[in-house]
Order: sequence, then structure tokens, then C-alpha cells
Amino acid sequence: MTNDQKIEIAKQFVALHKNDDADTWLPSERGYGEKKLLAIYQHLLNGTFGNVRNDEYGFEIEISGFETKTGNPYLFEWEDDEDEGEML
Repeated sequence: MTNDQKIEIAKQFVALHKNDDADTWLPSERGYGEKKLLAIYQHLLNGTFGNVRNDEYGFEIEISGFETKTGNPYLFEWEDDEDEGEML
């Protein structure tokens, strides 16, 4: 998976949240823009934002309704071919 693909997945994940300013996420991570989005992607894959499940179709994580813009829970799904289903 390319960095551009990882950045796009992170953007989509962040955009679902009430706080959709990616640069304010993960204050302990240095950097902004693409660097921050790559860090968000890695944290997403590692389970920082919740229980990540994976199967032969890809990865998924539930975003609680408390965190989403809509107020409804959302099942965010993505594929990561590079990792072949392994958690990092």
C-alpha cells in the first residue's frame, strides 16, 4: 500500500469524527499534514482508536455515535494489502 493510499484512508477516518481537524489528533506525534495523517493511519491499524478487527476482506473499526458527526455509530472498513491481514 502506498503512502498516498494510507493518507486517504486516514482522511476518510478522521472526516467521520466531530473533531475532523487531523492536525489536532495525536498531540504526542510531531508533524502536520501528510506526516500527521500517516501517523494516524499507523495508530488506526495498531488499534489506538479502538478494537480493530480483520478478516480476509480487510480491517474494520467501530466509531461510536458519541464521536461521529452524525451521532450514529459507524463501522469504518478498509483494506491494507501490504499487511496481508497481520496486525502490527
